[in-house]
Amino acid sequence: MSRSKKKGPYIDANLVEKVQALKKTGDKKPIKTWARASVIAPDFVGITFAVHNGKNTYRFTSRNKWWATSWANFPRPAISAATARRIRKKPRPKPKGDISMESISHAVSRGFSYRKVNQVLNLIKGKTVIDAMGVLPWAPRVSRVLVGKTLKSAVANAGKGVDVTRLKVSKAWVNHGPALKRVMPKAMGSRAMFKRKTCHLTIVVSDN
Repeated sequence: MSRSKKKGPYIDANLVEKVQALKKTGDKKPIKTWARASVIAPDFVGITFAVHNGKNTYRFTSRNKWWATSWANFPRPAISAATARRIRKKPRPKPKGDISMESISHAVSRGFSYRKVNQVLNLIKGKTVIDAMGVLPWAPRVSRVLVGKTLKSAVANAGKGVDVTRLKVSKAWVNHGPALKRVMPKAMGSRAMFKRKTCHLTIVVSDN
């Protein structure tokens, strides 16, 4: 919903304070702001703003003809070919010395809570595969079965010629998965909604 005309133009108070402080010091550095809905006031003319749109930051220098215009109405400024080449993703440098081996395994949309799986992962992070497999049977969580299968899959993905005694759990994390909405019958024909939580599990083993 757009702003009511009765309220008048919206000017961010924090932005006004930054402009006044910048004029007192005489500095010419850009002012960073998230207030894209703020209207450009006459005091803002000649000042460079670094406006963040939620993903990137763009610089604008206020002009006289921009009065009573919000930052959201400005399109994304075009960049030159030289700037595009500079911000292009650089190739990864080649590793030097001994190259460590990593093997990864995923378990997607499994029927366990994120919190309970993370409790088991904290028991095996940084340990060798042999020690981790010895700890998992004694973990007081049913999710230890999922973690154990994913860990065995990561070890199998390493290949047959790898010494298992040198492998350790270098990385392990779990993310929230989609929640399945379900209904439980209640008294007098009513119902109650509840969610069956899922998670995405990732385990990485390496010999370094």
